[in-house]
Amino acid sequence: MINVLVSYHYMTDVMLEIVKATQGSIRWLLDSGAFSAHSLNKPIKVEDYNDWLKQYKHLFWQYIALDAIGDVEKTKENLESSVAAGHKPMPVVVSNVNVNKAFEMSKVSGHLCLAGGVFESMEHYAPRLAELRRVVGDDVWIHGLGFGRGMKVCGT
Repeated sequence: MINVLVSYHYMTDVMLEIVKATQGSIRWLLDSGAFSAHSLNKPIKVEDYNDWLKQYKHLFWQYIALDAIGDVEKTKENLESSVAAGHKPMPVVVSNVNVNKAFEMSKVSGHLCLAGGVFESMEHYAPRLAELRRVVGDDVWIHGLGFGRGMKVCGT
Protein backbone atom coordinates (compact mmCIF):
# COMPACT_ATOMS: atom_id res chain seq x y z
CA MET A 1 0.00 0.00 0.00
CA ILE A 2 1.21 3.48 -0.85
CA ASN A 3 0.30 6.34 1.50
CA VAL A 4 -0.18 9.75 -0.09
CA LEU A 5 -0.95 13.09 1.54
CA VAL A 6 -3.20 15.49 -0.36
CA SER A 7 -4.39 18.94 0.70
CA TYR A 8 -8.03 20.03 0.84
CA HIS A 9 -6.81 23.57 0.21
CA TYR A 10 -5.50 22.51 -3.22
CA MET A 11 -8.23 19.96 -4.01
CA THR A 12 -9.60 20.17 -7.54
CA ASP A 13 -12.15 18.11 -9.43
CA VAL A 14 -9.27 16.44 -11.29
CA MET A 15 -7.47 15.55 -8.06
CA LEU A 16 -10.70 14.20 -6.58
CA GLU A 17 -11.13 11.96 -9.64
CA ILE A 18 -7.59 10.66 -9.14
CA VAL A 19 -8.38 9.89 -5.49
CA LYS A 20 -11.52 8.02 -6.56
CA ALA A 21 -9.74 6.10 -9.34
CA THR A 22 -6.91 4.89 -7.11
CA GLN A 23 -8.93 3.51 -4.22
CA GLY A 24 -7.38 0.23 -3.10
CA SER A 25 -3.92 0.98 -4.46
CA ILE A 26 -3.28 4.26 -2.65
CA ARG A 27 -4.20 5.05 0.94
CA TRP A 28 -5.04 8.75 0.91
CA LEU A 29 -4.53 11.07 3.89
CA LEU A 30 -6.33 14.40 3.65
CA ASP A 31 -4.65 17.45 5.13
CA SER A 32 -6.90 20.45 5.68
CA GLY A 33 -4.33 22.75 4.10
CA ALA A 34 -4.56 25.20 7.00
CA PHE A 35 -0.92 26.26 6.75
CA SER A 36 -1.14 26.88 3.00
CA ALA A 37 -4.40 28.79 3.41
CA HIS A 38 -2.85 30.87 6.20
CA SER A 39 0.29 31.56 4.16
CA LEU A 40 -1.75 32.67 1.15
CA ASN A 41 -4.25 34.64 3.27
CA LYS A 42 -7.11 32.49 1.93
CA PRO A 43 -8.81 31.14 5.06
CA ILE A 44 -10.81 27.93 5.01
CA LYS A 45 -14.18 28.00 6.74
CA VAL A 46 -14.69 25.01 8.99
CA GLU A 47 -18.30 24.77 7.78
CA ASP A 48 -17.11 24.38 4.19
CA TYR A 49 -14.56 21.76 5.20
CA ASN A 50 -17.16 19.83 7.22
CA ASP A 51 -19.66 19.91 4.34
CA TRP A 52 -17.02 18.62 1.93
CA LEU A 53 -16.04 15.85 4.35
CA LYS A 54 -19.67 14.69 4.56
CA GLN A 55 -19.53 13.94 0.87
CA TYR A 56 -15.97 12.65 0.43
CA LYS A 57 -14.38 11.52 3.73
CA HIS A 58 -15.05 7.88 2.84
CA LEU A 59 -12.34 8.19 0.16
CA PHE A 60 -9.61 8.93 2.73
CA TRP A 61 -7.82 6.66 5.16
CA GLN A 62 -7.66 9.57 7.60
CA TYR A 63 -8.33 13.28 7.48
CA ILE A 64 -6.80 16.06 9.53
CA ALA A 65 -8.84 18.60 11.50
CA LEU A 66 -8.74 22.21 10.38
CA ASP A 67 -6.37 24.02 12.70
CA ALA A 68 -5.83 27.76 13.07
CA ILE A 69 -2.13 28.56 12.97
CA GLY A 70 -0.97 29.39 16.50
CA ASP A 71 -4.55 29.79 17.80
CA VAL A 72 -5.34 27.17 20.43
CA GLU A 73 -8.96 28.23 20.99
CA LYS A 74 -9.92 28.49 17.30
CA THR A 75 -8.27 25.12 16.63
CA LYS A 76 -10.29 23.61 19.50
CA GLU A 77 -13.52 25.20 18.17
CA ASN A 78 -12.84 23.81 14.69
CA LEU A 79 -12.27 20.32 16.09
CA GLU A 80 -15.47 20.50 18.16
CA SER A 81 -17.39 21.70 15.09
CA SER A 82 -16.11 18.78 13.02
CA VAL A 83 -16.94 16.24 15.73
CA ALA A 84 -20.42 17.77 16.14
CA ALA A 85 -20.87 17.37 12.36
CA GLY A 86 -20.25 13.63 12.74
CA HIS A 87 -16.58 13.53 11.71
CA LYS A 88 -13.60 11.96 13.49
CA PRO A 89 -10.66 13.96 12.19
CA MET A 90 -7.11 13.68 13.43
CA PRO A 91 -6.81 16.52 15.96
CA VAL A 92 -3.99 19.01 15.57
CA VAL A 93 -1.83 19.97 18.54
CA VAL A 94 -0.77 23.52 17.67
CA SER A 95 2.63 24.76 18.73
CA ASN A 96 1.52 26.71 21.79
CA VAL A 97 -0.90 24.18 23.33
CA ASN A 98 0.06 22.24 26.43
CA VAL A 99 0.77 18.69 25.23
CA ASN A 100 -0.79 17.29 28.40
CA LYS A 101 -4.19 18.06 26.81
CA ALA A 102 -3.32 15.80 23.90
CA PHE A 103 -4.43 12.53 25.50
CA GLU A 104 -8.09 13.62 25.52
CA MET A 105 -7.73 14.93 21.97
CA SER A 106 -6.37 11.58 20.80
CA LYS A 107 -9.66 9.87 21.71
CA VAL A 108 -11.36 11.46 18.68
CA SER A 109 -9.61 9.23 16.14
CA GLY A 110 -6.66 7.46 17.76
CA HIS A 111 -4.36 9.80 15.85
CA LEU A 112 -2.79 13.19 16.57
CA CYS A 113 -0.91 15.70 14.48
CA LEU A 114 1.73 18.02 15.85
CA ALA A 115 1.82 21.31 13.95
CA GLY A 116 4.83 23.57 13.75
CA GLY A 117 7.36 21.53 11.80
CA VAL A 118 7.55 24.17 9.09
CA PHE A 119 8.46 27.14 11.26
CA GLU A 120 9.68 25.83 14.62
CA SER A 121 13.33 25.13 15.29
CA MET A 122 14.45 21.51 15.55
CA GLU A 123 15.48 22.23 19.13
CA HIS A 124 11.86 23.04 19.98
CA TYR A 125 9.89 20.71 17.68
CA ALA A 126 11.70 17.41 18.28
CA PRO A 127 11.39 17.52 22.09
CA ARG A 128 7.68 18.45 21.79
CA LEU A 129 7.14 15.46 19.54
CA ALA A 130 8.92 13.20 22.04
CA GLU A 131 6.89 14.70 24.92
CA LEU A 132 3.68 14.15 22.96
CA ARG A 133 4.60 10.46 22.57
CA ARG A 134 5.22 10.20 26.32
CA VAL A 135 1.87 11.81 27.15
CA VAL A 136 -0.37 9.84 24.76
CA GLY A 137 1.41 6.47 24.88
CA ASP A 138 2.30 4.00 22.18
CA ASP A 139 -1.23 3.25 20.94
CA VAL A 140 -1.82 6.68 19.39
CA TRP A 141 -0.48 7.40 15.91
CA ILE A 142 1.39 10.72 15.83
CA HIS A 143 1.91 12.61 12.60
CA GLY A 144 4.43 15.44 12.46
CA LEU A 145 3.13 18.20 10.20
CA GLY A 146 5.58 20.21 8.14
CA PHE A 147 8.30 17.69 8.91
CA GLY A 148 10.52 18.31 5.95
CA ARG A 149 13.88 19.45 7.14
CA GLY A 150 15.47 16.11 8.00
CA MET A 151 15.02 16.50 11.74
CA LYS A 152 16.26 13.87 14.11
CA VAL A 153 13.28 13.18 16.36
CA CYS A 154 14.68 11.77 19.56
CA GLY A 155 12.72 9.34 21.68
CA THR A 156 10.00 8.50 19.14
